[in-house]
Amino acid sequence: MRLPPAGPGGRAHRPVADLLSEPRTLADLLGVVELTEVRNTQLRKLSGGQRRRLDLALALAGDPDLVFLDEPTTGFDPEARRRCWAAIENLRRLGKTILLTTHYLDEAEQLANLGLWTAAGAVFAIWRFRWHAT
Repeated sequence: MRLPPAGPGGRAHRPVADLLSEPRTLADLLGVVELTEVRNTQLRKLSGGQRRRLDLALALAGDPDLVFLDEPTTGFDPEARRRCWAAIENLRRLGKTILLTTHYLDEAEQLANLGLWTAAGAVFAIWRFRWHAT
């Protein structure tokens, strides 16, 4: 889906929300991904990291219980990575189950309860991170 060149203040949200029976509110979605401050900014003026977080917000419009994130911070600068991590933590606090793929061990340690290491379709290791509640 190609988003219109308007800001995340509504126009990008409406086409997605129209497809859903009970969409989350725009204010809630922007809060989860920490984009409230750019609510009225045109889409073309958002940074790359802000656009990726907006993608995540639109994916959450239907309030899914299971969220798949494939390399969500690839190409991000350190600040954008931290903001994305905060958005993912917000999802966890909302009780969402998140399946995350990443090549960054620090990202897995920061965000995951359980780690699974695979290569060539085989599972090599499964571990639980100590600092998260079981």
